[in-house]
Amino acid sequence: MKGAGGAGGADAGEGTVLVVDDDDSLRTLLAMRLGAAGLRVLSAARGEEALGWVGREEVDAVLLDLRLAGGEDGLDVMERLAAARPSLPVVILTAHGTVPGAVEAMRRGALGYLSKPAEPDVLLSQVEAAVREGRQHRRGEELRRAATAGDGFMGMIGRSPAMRAMFQQISRVAPADLPVSILGESGTGKELVARAVHALGPRAGRAFLAVNCAALPESLLESELFGHVRGAFTDARSARDGLFKRADGGTLLLDEIGDMSPKVQAALLRVVQEGEITPVGGVRPERVDVRLLAATHRDLGAEVAAGRFREDLFYRVQVLPIRVPPLRERPDDVPLLAMRFLADGAPRLGRGDVRGFTPGALERLRSYPWPGNVRELQACVARGAIMAAGELVDEADVAPPRGAGDPPSPSGEATSTAVLPLSEARAAFERDYLARLLALHRGNVSAVARAAGRYRADVYGMLRQHGLDPDAYREG
Repeated sequence: MKGAGGAGGADAGEGTVLVVDDDDSLRTLLAMRLGAAGLRVLSAARGEEALGWVGREEVDAVLLDLRLAGGEDGLDVMERLAAARPSLPVVILTAHGTVPGAVEAMRRGALGYLSKPAEPDVLLSQVEAAVREGRQHRRGEELRRAATAGDGFMGMIGRSPAMRAMFQQISRVAPADLPVSILGESGTGKELVARAVHALGPRAGRAFLAVNCAALPESLLESELFGHVRGAFTDARSARDGLFKRADGGTLLLDEIGDMSPKVQAALLRVVQEGEITPVGGVRPERVDVRLLAATHRDLGAEVAAGRFREDLFYRVQVLPIRVPPLRERPDDVPLLAMRFLADGAPRLGRGDVRGFTPGALERLRSYPWPGNVRELQACVARGAIMAAGELVDEADVAPPRGAGDPPSPSGEATSTAVLPLSEARAAFERDYLARLLALHRGNVSAVARAAGRYRADVYGMLRQHGLDPDAYREG
């Protein structure tokens, strides 16, 4: 018989309910009825026995009598169960004479109550509702634990086959002290891959520096990479070491190397070939020993064919390629990522009370193609945390803002009669996201950069691009 004294034969995936009642015959009857509906049933006659089940098993809901043997109070048992599993739904069983006690139990957190003898349909409806809620809570807790533990590799989250293959590839190429190219769309997390390569390589513990080649004009990028001597240009009042010098003995990531100008490409080629740099305005080369990592969202082979990237440099930086999969190729990783971003970001956004997502919100996040990849997901979760009315982010909270310049909603439905080009839709989303963060942090660009997970220089560049003035958001 199912569950008269323990686990029943139904599949645990259908949900598990714990029946707590000191009436042996009633427990047996309830186990038969609930088991016939496909539920796995556990049973207990006393509070201690119930706590034991909750400690050993993945219980989704509890059906609890208010009056147990020996005068044990069901409300006390409910409080002890809540201490062990705060999100565990409890449905109260009560005789007609103790309805006020059931009402008090509801006030103290019970999901519902049933009067004895309960109608079979009403019993099943309430218990199934409690089990559904309990499974949702349990799934959310599993996601939170996995996200907090960094379910993946070297701080990168992912269980999907595509990510596991990438993790293996990183492990293979990292020990080789050779250039690595990291290929992937914008927002996929290429810098995290670069940091993992450095941490697992022979230069771990030494300097790791990074520069976004697309964020700086040619003259500034050249100085940033190679340094300059005093008087090399206006405002060069003193000599300054560049990134290659500061990373000597360590690793340097050239992010978006495909956007590097031909002049800087030529200077970089000399570094790769000769291991020497010449500061801007200088005449004496200096030796450097740096492991070079190059990241790009561009197809460098196509850039070579188009004459925009040097072929000789291409072959030197593309020695060990690693491809970072876009988010649309790993939808099962989206809930894990979303939970991590929420756990990390909600407190910084002043929404530490937001602890998870509704099932509808998670499904919407999972089904959206994420053209902006992980970076777009992070922004969406931040907006959802800000907009959430309660402790759970709802489906509507993760829908992009509707308006003439907004991108499609995650459900794939167009938000206007005209569909914008992807570049314009992405720009509209980025501007709205930055404006919200500026308003939230009262124009503090450093705080905006931390919340967005970007360098402050990058954020300043994006604000200029979108015509956003931080001073306009500061309190006067």
